[in-house]
Amino acid sequence: MKKKISKILKISFFVIIIIVLTIYFISGISFFNYKPESSNTYLWAEYHVHSTLSDGIFLPEKIAKQANKVGVRLLILTDHGAPNLKSPLLRKKAYNVFIVGGSESALPEGHLNSFGYNKIPLFKLPPFPPDAISDIKEWGGFTVVTYPEDPEQGWHYWEDDLNPGGLEIINLSTYFRKLSLFGKIKSYLYLPFSRYSFLKYIRKPHFAFKMWDKILKRKKVWGFYATNAHGRTPITKKIKIKEPSYSKMFSLLALGIKKKFEEKPEKAVREGHFFSILRGAGEPQFFDFYGVCCNKVFEQGDFIEGNPSLFIKLKTKKIKYKIVVIKDGVKFREVSNSDISIQKVDSGIYRVEVYLLNHPLLKNDVPWIISNPIFVNNHFQENEKKKLEFSDVRRIPLNLDNFHPEKNKSSKISYKKENNFYVFKYFLSKKSERNPDVWCSIALREKQKTKDYDGFYFVGESKDYMRYWVEIRNEEGNFYSSFKLYPDRENKVLIPFKKFYRIYGKRIKKKPDTIDSLFISINGLNSVSNFSSIVKIKEFGFYKK
Repeated sequence: MKKKISKILKISFFVIIIIVLTIYFISGISFFNYKPESSNTYLWAEYHVHSTLSDGIFLPEKIAKQANKVGVRLLILTDHGAPNLKSPLLRKKAYNVFIVGGSESALPEGHLNSFGYNKIPLFKLPPFPPDAISDIKEWGGFTVVTYPEDPEQGWHYWEDDLNPGGLEIINLSTYFRKLSLFGKIKSYLYLPFSRYSFLKYIRKPHFAFKMWDKILKRKKVWGFYATNAHGRTPITKKIKIKEPSYSKMFSLLALGIKKKFEEKPEKAVREGHFFSILRGAGEPQFFDFYGVCCNKVFEQGDFIEGNPSLFIKLKTKKIKYKIVVIKDGVKFREVSNSDISIQKVDSGIYRVEVYLLNHPLLKNDVPWIISNPIFVNNHFQENEKKKLEFSDVRRIPLNLDNFHPEKNKSSKISYKKENNFYVFKYFLSKKSERNPDVWCSIALREKQKTKDYDGFYFVGESKDYMRYWVEIRNEEGNFYSSFKLYPDRENKVLIPFKKFYRIYGKRIKKKPDTIDSLFISINGLNSVSNFSSIVKIKEFGFYKK
């Protein structure tokens, strides 16, 4: 009897395996038979790519070789760093592909991408997003806020002073992270059948669109589709698979740029002269969104004075589609399988979303193509809050005689009064595995009541272009903010409590009532190491509005 039961169980097991494999192969064949429409009308660009300059598996040139195989002509790297010390200055051409280097920087509020620097400073990005974006612009870089809908790395800072150059609307990694472990394994099982199978897992980015339209009310900002390609994928923290390849990722989505920009594709991206597309769902034979006014033609990303006419033209071989025109964040016009012409439009922000009808892989409500906006007349809403100026505050100086120098064992420091300044000289020793904690600071270890103040102020000079930390400690923990100094000038800086973050944590919600100790510091977390500099402090203390 036991042998009979055992035999039945074995047969049942093999029957189940055969049924599962049959279902797998039948469903896989549907992917295998899928071939997207293709065209040679546009330059394809890939944004958000990682190389061996951080945690990617290939050198930039080898990635370019894979990119060239799938028709990509611009590769925008975003290697990890704050910023990455090598990638952002990289500009070269390999295998007929322009390579532009950049960084993906982890801030307390989320990840900020940037690319195309002119210089890399000694210091690292500050934690406060508007300050980080301002720094990157000073270095010649272009910034993009990443992962607005990501379950693990989602961006959190959406206040009115957030002014990036771009916003990720779709990021492939977000949808992968949202899958269960079984879902992740399932997505890999279908890869042998088709590199396009992952299109089934993409969903409409409702929140990203909402935030994009919100920022557009106050400034120009471009929408990006992001691959986040590493040449590998983590299934768990320990298990990583070398799939999908760079070329497979590049086949799924891209930025589309007109061929007239083929010698300066990075410039086209910076100026918003591109559209984003899930090219794995098909490539249009032609797509354009443009305006005409006063006998001039205006591109996506342009600003138009007057009452222009707007045109959306789309041509495909067999793909059925729906074009939706968005004005000021609200649906304005909708047409299926036809071009659109809108005569003499009023002031507003106009952009386009294109959806596919009955596509075998892409859901009907997922945007196949998104344009960048065209801006008609000066409509930007100015921030109601006036920027707080140094002259607007009342200063309460601290006694600089009460500060004293502190450092790690291998660094060097001096602090003394010279003429009208307190001079802080230091050598920050080299950071290494054996010497990971390098720092120099001037410290005030006296309790201070702070509930009546709004932050700190600094007046002084610096030998170098540099950022320093103000650190405060109390019974609730350790907190820090960052302030920047320029050489060859007197610096007058306000450091409000609203810019303070918990060490390795989030921004503080309310200003402290008291602090137990206070530091102005340079360390291995806020700068490179193995260098020396000088800060001359004229005044440092609290301020009130």
